[in-house]
Amino acid sequence: MRAKNKMQKLGIDYIDINLDNYPERRAEAKERSGRNTVPQIFFNNRHIGGFDDFDKLVREDFFLVYSVKFKKPQLGFITVVVSKK
Repeated sequence: MRAKNKMQKLGIDYIDINLDNYPERRAEAKERSGRNTVPQIFFNNRHIGGFDDFDKLVREDFFLVYSVKFKKPQLGFITVVVSKK
C-alpha cells in the first residue's frame, strides 16, 4: 500500500497486479524478482525491488533524472506486484 500511495502522491501511473486476484502470476513474480515478498516493483520491465528500494531511489532522485525529458514525474511503465495478504 505504501508503494501505491507514494506513486499516486508523485503522480506516477502504475499497473497493479494483485496476486490475490491473479494467483497464477505468483510464480512469474517470484521468478522475475527472485523474492517472495510483496510488493515487487518493476520500471520499464526492470526489477526495482520492494518498497524500501523504490523509496530509496525516489529519495536519491533516480526517477526525477529520467523524468526531465517528460517535464513531469511521469516516468514510464511502473508495475507493482502486490497481495492483500
